[in-house]
This record gives sequence, C-alpha cells and structure tokens, in this order.
Amino acid sequence: MRMLFWEAIEYHATRAFLERLKRSGIILSEISTHFQIAKDRKEESSIYDAKVVEVDIYGVNEKYCLIGKVSLYITLTEIEKLKEEVEILRKYAPEKLRPKIILGLYGVKIFKDAEEEARKNNIWLIRVDYERDEDDEENLRSRQTEEEEIVPLTEILQNL
Repeated sequence: MRMLFWEAIEYHATRAFLERLKRSGIILSEISTHFQIAKDRKEESSIYDAKVVEVDIYGVNEKYCLIGKVSLYITLTEIEKLKEEVEILRKYAPEKLRPKIILGLYGVKIFKDAEEEARKNNIWLIRVDYERDEDDEENLRSRQTEEEEIVPLTEILQNL
C-alpha cells in the first residue's frame, strides 16, 4: 500500500518523535494523531479562526505530554500557532496535559528566525529531507533521506 506524500511525512514525524523520546527513557503510554479539541464559539483566536484545534501528534504518560506539529515550512507563525494551541489545551482540556510538556515541530524547511524563537520557547525542532517520486501524480511517494535535530531533545528536557 502506498502512502500519500503528506501521510508519509506525518508517519515519519511520529516515529521520529517517539523513537527519540524512547532513547531518552521516555515512553508515552497514550499516542494519537490528529488530536482535536473544540474552542468556545464566542472566542476568537489571534492566529486563526478555527473552532477546532488539531494537534498532529499527541502523546502522554504520567509525567510527560508531547504536543507535536508537522509542517513543510517551520516559520514564526508555526511557532505561535503551537504555543497558542497549548494555551487552548490548558483552558479547554487541562486533563490532557501533564506536568512536563514537550512541544515539537517537524518540518522540511526551518527558517532561521523560527529556529531562534523555538530555542527561546523550548520547542524541539526536527528537520527532515525528503525525495519525492512523482511518477504517479495521485500517489506521491516519498523517501526519507535524513533527519536532524535542530533544537535537540536533550536541550528541551534540561529546560523543563
């Protein structure tokens, strides 16, 4: 079965986050992709107007919570969206959070200003290179070529 290009990226992102956490001794007991919560309809968001917030990768154990997003381009806007989504979770679903929250972004292109902002905000960044096989336009396959932690997990854990 062939995965669409974006599905492949999300799959690799989830695997990358979980494998690196496991190497650091953190096993998440509950993991889901496309975790959603609804916001109060009367409230407006400064970043976007969606009534539902979707987190691409969510995982928890008793001590840690991973909130991850996947994007082709990691920009300052992606950093702000992630921070805002955590605040929405704090307000509307605090039971889904844990004492130590690990925020992560996984992308193909990470802009320098976003890297600096991620460091300031203790956000884990993983950059990945992909090659696309465009022989079949409907089912774009991908082959992961390299992953690199731009802001490493060890740095994030030290600052929690």
